Amino acid sequence: MKFEYQIDTTAMVTASQIRSPVVGPGGAQVVFTAFDRLWIRDLPEGEARRLTDGDAGEFHPQWSPDGAWLAYATWDDTDGGHIMKVPVAGGEAVRLTETAALYSNVAWSPDGGRLVATRGAARQLKEASGAFFGPIGGEFVWVPSAGTPPAEAEVISPTGLRDVAHFAADDPDRIYAYSPVEGLVSFRWDGTDVQRHLIVRGRQGIAGIGDPHPNEWEFLPRRVFPWRQGPDPTDPESRAEAGGPSPAGLVMLSPEGDRAFAQFGQDIFVVDLAEVGDQPPEITLFRLDDSPVPVRKLTDVGGEFPSWAPDGGSLHWALGNVLFSYDLDHVEAEEEEEEETAHARALLRVRAAAITDTLEEKHAEADSLENADEEVPEELEDEIMRLQADSVQVVADSLMARADSIRQAAEEIAAKSAAVRAGDEEVLADTTETYEAVERRIETQLPRDIPRGTVALRGGRIITMTEVPDDAPADTAGAAADTAGAAAADTAGAAAADTAAAPDDAAAEPDEPAMKPLIIEDGVVLVTDNRIVAVGPADSVEVPDGATVIDVSGKTLVPGFVDTHYHAQWLVPEIHPEEVWQYLATLSYGVTTTRDPQTSSTDILSYTDRVRTGGMTGPRIYSTGPGVFAGENLRDADHAKTILRRYAEYFDTKTLKMYMTGNRQQRQWIIQAARELELMPTTEGGLDFKLDITHAIDGYPGIEHNLPIAPIYSDVVELFKTSETTNSPTLLVSYGGPFGENFFYTHEDVLGDDKLATFVPKSNIDARARRRGPGAGGSPGQAGWFLEEEYVFPRHGEFVKKMLEGDARMGVGSHGQIQGVGYHWEMWAMGSGGASNYDILRAATILGAEAIGFGEQIGSLEEGKFADLVILNANPLDELRSTVDIHYVMKDGRLYDGMTLDEIHPEARSLERQRPAEESAASAAAGIRRR
Repeated sequence: MKFEYQIDTTAMVTASQIRSPVVGPGGAQVVFTAFDRLWIRDLPEGEARRLTDGDAGEFHPQWSPDGAWLAYATWDDTDGGHIMKVPVAGGEAVRLTETAALYSNVAWSPDGGRLVATRGAARQLKEASGAFFGPIGGEFVWVPSAGTPPAEAEVISPTGLRDVAHFAADDPDRIYAYSPVEGLVSFRWDGTDVQRHLIVRGRQGIAGIGDPHPNEWEFLPRRVFPWRQGPDPTDPESRAEAGGPSPAGLVMLSPEGDRAFAQFGQDIFVVDLAEVGDQPPEITLFRLDDSPVPVRKLTDVGGEFPSWAPDGGSLHWALGNVLFSYDLDHVEAEEEEEEETAHARALLRVRAAAITDTLEEKHAEADSLENADEEVPEELEDEIMRLQADSVQVVADSLMARADSIRQAAEEIAAKSAAVRAGDEEVLADTTETYEAVERRIETQLPRDIPRGTVALRGGRIITMTEVPDDAPADTAGAAADTAGAAAADTAGAAAADTAAAPDDAAAEPDEPAMKPLIIEDGVVLVTDNRIVAVGPADSVEVPDGATVIDVSGKTLVPGFVDTHYHAQWLVPEIHPEEVWQYLATLSYGVTTTRDPQTSSTDILSYTDRVRTGGMTGPRIYSTGPGVFAGENLRDADHAKTILRRYAEYFDTKTLKMYMTGNRQQRQWIIQAARELELMPTTEGGLDFKLDITHAIDGYPGIEHNLPIAPIYSDVVELFKTSETTNSPTLLVSYGGPFGENFFYTHEDVLGDDKLATFVPKSNIDARARRRGPGAGGSPGQAGWFLEEEYVFPRHGEFVKKMLEGDARMGVGSHGQIQGVGYHWEMWAMGSGGASNYDILRAATILGAEAIGFGEQIGSLEEGKFADLVILNANPLDELRSTVDIHYVMKDGRLYDGMTLDEIHPEARSLERQRPAEESAASAAAGIRRR
């Protein structure tokens, strides 16, 4: 199953995600973060507009109690962050904090006089060299919202595992917060008198079945760092059962204090707290019938960023760029009205039954008297007449009640008709008989980053990744085939060829590629704006006047590399840095397109928006979004389709990752729904060969990670060829043996790589390359060094060779083990089984592009495609290791220097790094930064 997608070329980029939406008093406006900046929009209709003209990131907005101000947290990679406020009506933003820090989750006190926030040291985020695991010594702080700003923040208490401070309107002396260990808690302004109010748990998996990654960190809503559930000595109620209940991601009390919402995964629930005793209720979301208090599920397709309306009567959340609004007061009023109506009807039925029974008794009494030739008393006859009249009146009352119901329904339909005439499209969209949240797509736009100008790259060898046309001269076809066929795979270099060769020597001999590749010597690639407009021999391409001409004689041009299994390891959630060094490293090593299969959070949507608008330098970014796990507990095919609508209609990812979602029937429901919604899902290999085979049989377009056995024979190749399933083997994290990355750490000069050091923080490199002990760099088990004969990636490379020669599909996926250069290690590992260099390049370019649905847009050098290419200093057909020797990288028509990412075309300019330069250990005393 495959689909062809189009890369968006519209002049304006519509934000794919709105974050932290908060609706103001009266529901007239909504404020949110898009493109990492604050925006405001009138409701129900209106045009989104910026609230400030600031250049720093703006996050976690909150309305003041009087609706006049908005408070928020900022972040700047150089200066750090602050707590700010800005008038809703327009005006200059006001900085409230004196000292820069990492601030998040701002909240107004009920009287509007103070702002509470979570604070950590700015330096810790600035210097984070990989996943950011949170500040050391985070704390709740407050600053005055008025007076003469800025002011020094006052410390309330350490945060521990608590976060997301908020208030109940009638309880200004207590601050509420949520902890995955303690649940919803509150405390005084000095952090004392901690009280627990609500504990919510839900099942993340299947009872008795453990998580496939039990030690993996989890990103919780509204938190800047992940949390990992495990044995916690501070938790007296720790759950040990595999697949058992896990804590909710977030619980927040309503402003009125009578409700709380709970977010668990992508589901949002509301808990009624109107009648709660002294002990905090404990709720398990998959056993709602046993809940001690009423619980209502609000979502079906899913939701994120829930927030209360100021009066607590409604709840709002977002999914992608859609705002959902659920009017709880309206729903409960309707339910109460329906209950009253049902009660009234029940009373009528009871009254009618009582009258009928009494009337029958009186009739029987009168009949008995008449049968005995006795006179029926006048009083009895009067009572019978009265009962008959009451019986008719009951029928009349019932008809009147029914008429009232019909009249009310008619009035509602008339109101909808009037709304439609007034242009309210939301009324037309609501076709359900039961209440559902109102959806509004919030379109927020910025100009797309598109370079302008024409450039000719002239004189180089062009490996087009296309076939020789049938009408090509015989010498062209022959030369092309000879050039590609002569190229032998070098695996991981001479060391790999000598020491990690496959046991079967014959298998390591490269064959000629099955196709006749078009390779142009002394060619020209002509690019206008971001498109290739001509490719051919130098004497056949006319270069227009005014075009920039760049001599690339002696170089080799290949399409931009496509990383089909890329992880940034990991992006910072919620408070987004201005620069992502992982993306810089990736692009500098020639990877112009990435697909991240399983992102844990949806922050990648906002990072993608930043790249598309030129706010951040990086490759093309695609992702599956968060995976579809067994925790979804799919009930049927319709339920699977509902879940997948999340990706097709809201995230617009074009893909998803079916991550060991359940039994085969459940997995087939997903592929069926994906076909209907035109999604191309990939799957988790899971170290399970039989599972992988069922994925291919069922038609899944992708399988991530290598099939964990060797050797693999032609029947599997034929299956993959028939199903057109692409396998991205990620041999750097090989299944069935030591991780392949360890081989390269012991054979490559990682610490001496100047280019790597330019983009990857030194501490990140040191942690990976200086020692390979237990668990180093993600390697499983206790070992960090292996005899070279222990490595299995050359044997998996044999399968790569069979697949590519058998016209089946492989993709190159680095897994993000080491940013940038890791992609080349993966290529070399895949070539270690004897595949031709040309076939490995095919997997790295056109096959990768086709695997993610963009084969008609990128992946080869031909007229009409987007201008993504890599200019190498040497010919990778002669030496596969030449893929890392990069002179220039062009992504979407912008040409960059391969060593520095300084822009060459269309504008000569140096890369402006946002993150501060690292200091050597000798330049700073312990804990003290020297100036």
